[in-house]
Amino acid sequence: MTLTRRSFITLAVASFATSLVMPAFATTEPRWYSKGDNLVAGGRDVVAYFSLDSGDGVLGSDAFMAEHKGSVFHFSNAESLATF
Repeated sequence: MTLTRRSFITLAVASFATSLVMPAFATTEPRWYSKGDNLVAGGRDVVAYFSLDSGDGVLGSDAFMAEHKGSVFHFSNAESLATF
């Protein structure tokens, strides 16, 4: 196969397009906390959140906690912890 001007331009455009898309695949997993600690959602029960009609959420407790991929989740009761 000889490299013609057309195939060279096609290859160059494809390489450029690939370089634009690849950073999206290289990102790390999202972190679900802020303020510099590993506490997810500010200590709120993420399972109970989905059963609420409205509001700011249910504050979790240290008594019902789980760690997942370096992040700490607090829950308001044992049922939420088991569901998680």
